[in-house]
Amino acid sequence: APPYDLNATSPLTILENQSAGTIITEFNATDADINASLNFSLVDGNGSSGNSFFNLDINGTLTSAVVFDYENNESNFSIRVRVADEHNASLEKTFTINLIDQNEPPVITHIGDQNISGDLFQDITINENTGLNIEINATDPDDDFVSYFKTAGGDRNLFDLNASSG
Repeated sequence: APPYDLNATSPLTILENQSAGTIITEFNATDADINASLNFSLVDGNGSSGNSFFNLDINGTLTSAVVFDYENNESNFSIRVRVADEHNASLEKTFTINLIDQNEPPVITHIGDQNISGDLFQDITINENTGLNIEINATDPDDDFVSYFKTAGGDRNLFDLNASSG
């Protein structure tokens, strides 16, 4: 008899920005034959368009094969799972994996005329008795509104910072 009741043991979701190899769920199925040995796999067919983004081992563990970015990927992926017993009696079923968006922090891209690539500490030299005007630019991967704040430095109260424009 072929296996039946093919299902996932947990919600079929994954947060964006997780490393490849992140466990998403375990699949299981039932077989009426006593001591049946079941093997799971992803197969081509109706509903398999997302198979290339995932790995499924023969024991039924589904993992990600890529790092997903919600802002640049689809938000739902269709996979087709096959479970077969040792006599090759099988069952196939389509499942949908949902990608979950995470709120990502803004990234400072410029301080003055300096492009920023990781180091936020910039030495700025000015002549005494002159003014200082530096613009700070940032982007948010989720396109959220960006606000600017002074958070550290013993002299931070000596400077004004426009919270909305940087």
